[in-house]
Amino acid sequence: MKIILVRHGETIENKNRIIQGDMPGVLSELGVSQAKRIADRLKEEKIDYIYSSDLARSADTAKEIVKFHPDVPVEFIEELRERGMGDLKGKGAPENWSANLWNLETAERYGLEMPEEVVNRAKNFIGRINGFNGTILLVGHMGVNQAIELAFFGKSWRELEGMNAQKNNIIIVMEFNEDGNLKKELINCEESLK
Repeated sequence: MKIILVRHGETIENKNRIIQGDMPGVLSELGVSQAKRIADRLKEEKIDYIYSSDLARSADTAKEIVKFHPDVPVEFIEELRERGMGDLKGKGAPENWSANLWNLETAERYGLEMPEEVVNRAKNFIGRINGFNGTILLVGHMGVNQAIELAFFGKSWRELEGMNAQKNNIIIVMEFNEDGNLKKELINCEESLK
């Protein structure tokens, strides 16, 4: 099985440092361009199935990709939604937000979806696709994509705090090799199109 993990293009909210969580989000002009670049980068890729978050920012990114893969089945699902952001949803990011994003104290203080819950949601989704023989494209969000990565590599939710953020124009490819080991590759769409 091969997993291609995509984060949606930049949103107006990203640009203005507004925490979105499960808000739909609106792709910015740059975000639309990024979605088109990702789609162009993946146009020759053999994709057997596409799952996307049902939130607009990811769904709109997925729709750009689907233009090159019109016969591939697509599902827009809640399981790939971004982490619930509780009291912070729709508000400006607090000071040191990036450093405290997965901190348990921060999650409790603001009523965020707990890190363990996000990873368990990712594990449940992976259980749904386990055993699929082919290439699956997932279009999601930074937090849930990080959780999916951890779940695939069998790591603890506690490792979320040390993970690098997935930028808007990066594709992560995870593939099981012949020995059954999982390998990871990063593709920067800006670089690949220059």
